Order: sequence, then structure tokens, then C-alpha cells
Amino acid sequence: MRARENPFRTDRLGGLAFRHPTLSLDAIGERLRRLDRRAAIVGPKGSGKTTLLRQLGSRLASEGLRVRHWFLSADGPPPPAGALVREARALGPGDALLFDGAGHLSRLAFWRVERACRRVGGLLVTAHREGPLPTLLTTATDAALLDALVRELVGEPSRRLAALLEELREAHDGNLREVFLALYDLAARDDPRLAGLAAPQAEITKRLTAQPSATRNDSERSTSRFAR
Repeated sequence: MRARENPFRTDRLGGLAFRHPTLSLDAIGERLRRLDRRAAIVGPKGSGKTTLLRQLGSRLASEGLRVRHWFLSADGPPPPAGALVREARALGPGDALLFDGAGHLSRLAFWRVERACRRVGGLLVTAHREGPLPTLLTTATDAALLDALVRELVGEPSRRLAALLEELREAHDGNLREVFLALYDLAARDDPRLAGLAAPQAEITKRLTAQPSATRNDSERSTSRFAR
């Protein structure tokens, strides 16, 4: 299967919206407002933290805030805390900082960054465990969520595909990011269990994760500085 026909390609996955079994995005946004826009999204790898972070960032941008997006990976050493503190001190009430992967910092380093962010209009972070900031939402995955996402990408799954999804979900401990990477590779190799799948007849037309161009540029500058 050619890359542009692969229904699990990156640009299509980026169009999938965060789903919660009981809460709408509006309800989550209202919860963030009640927490003075300072909170953490907590959950395991591949459970939708980054997707929700970006969607909430778009909401904050629509409210007039300039969104800055930092990303910190576990694959390398974090940047010096002093550098993060200096960047944070440059932000003000008109800024909202989205710190994806803040949980990879030591408690002391995060405490320093959090103190430096006291003036910002919003601070929203992702982490694998609860920490100093109040928890906005705890993300999780299950078979029903994976099924719903796959239906959005390819329609009604066949029995063979349904069995494959459960196999992959168990193999990757519920990490849906890894599940979709595996599905992409299998589709690219024309695995018979994915026979008949092709690019869907209609692309996802609404990308809730999209940010206004000015906000996206700010995010790219911050992300490139701190990514590892």
C-alpha cells in the first residue's frame, strides 16, 4: 500500500479528536477555567494527553491568549532548569504555556518553572503521575476507544481487524500511539489481516487540534528549543 493510501498515516491520525466517555471538550474547558487555567493532564503513554493538550490550546487561543507549546521527551536529558525558568519569566498574563512532558522534570526543576510561571495567563502540563498542579483530567484507553477511533479512520472493522486490534492493544499495554504505528507498518506491508483497507472515501474535514497560524508559529519556536 502506498503511503498516501495508508489510512493510518500521520496526517489522518492528527485529525482525530480527543474522546472522553462522559465529558465533552466544553466540560473539560470549563473545568480548566475553574482551576484558573493551571492544571495537569495525567495518564499513561499513548492515552491522548497530547491530543487533549493541543485541543485545549486552541480553545485558549480563541480566548485571546498567545499559546506557547513546549515539548520535553524522555529520550534524552532535560534542558537546564535555568533555561526553562528564563523562558517562563518572559511570559506574561497574555500567554498560556502548554508544557507537554513536564513530568519528565525533577520535582525541584518543575517547582522552579512553576514559580516562574506565576504571571502567565495559563499553565497546562502533561505528566504520567499526579504532581504539584491540580489534575484536570486522568486519561485512559480501552477497547471501546480504540474501536471508535478505527471506525472513524476506516469504517466498520472486519472480524479479522477487530481481533488484530485487541491483539495489538494488549501487546502495547493500551498505548494507542504504538498501536497505530503498528497498524501503519502492517498496512504498508499489505498484511492480509488488513486486506481491503485503503484511504477512506472522505478525509476528516475538521481538525480540532489545529491552531491559528500565529499561535502555531510561537509553538514551533518553543518546541524546537526544548525538544530532545
